[in-house]
Amino acid sequence: MHRLRPAVGGASGSGTASLLPTPLTPVDTTGAGDSFNAGYLAARLTGAGLDAALQQASALAAKVILHSGALLHCVSFDCGFSRSVLTA
Repeated sequence: MHRLRPAVGGASGSGTASLLPTPLTPVDTTGAGDSFNAGYLAARLTGAGLDAALQQASALAAKVILHSGALLHCVSFDCGFSRSVLTA
């Protein structure tokens, strides 16, 4: 079992935030880091704060590692995630 480490984010002038990951049994970790970064950047670029951005990043990376391959196979843009974080 791997030791869980918190995700930590920071931005100039807004402090830092951390979030412990949800313990999961990954199927394939390919793309986990890229997915985390994409989720974080998408949230920040749409106005989310550090806490919300880390939560979105973690949720997206978690979804990616639960199946084989680096891409989510979904029809909608958000793959079942709430758009409220993206539009906050």
